[in-house]
Amino acid sequence: MCTKCPDGGKAVMIGLTLSGAKGEVDINHLVRRQIKVIGSYGGRARQDLPKLIKLAERGIFNLEAAVSRKCKFEEAGEAYKDLDQGSIVGRAVVEIKRSYLCIKKMST
Repeated sequence: MCTKCPDGGKAVMIGLTLSGAKGEVDINHLVRRQIKVIGSYGGRARQDLPKLIKLAERGIFNLEAAVSRKCKFEEAGEAYKDLDQGSIVGRAVVEIKRSYLCIKKMST
């Protein structure tokens, strides 16, 4: 439940879950605070990311709590299996570390 949602604000449910999944809502809280609950299939990174960063900076959105599991790129296959089986709760992040290859032109 969105406990930091301001009066008259919106609580946005983002993404998909297993078919038939249910959540509990305190109806009195929503009604008294006039909070709107809306769904979103996904985000628009260029528009949403700056807003999300501002929320995180103000302490309204906890980035650490949003990620429930991190795995290395080599473990991505296993993470997808877990996602398919519904054993990942929240968000999983696959970390991809870049290696940079520096090529130096040799003088002749």
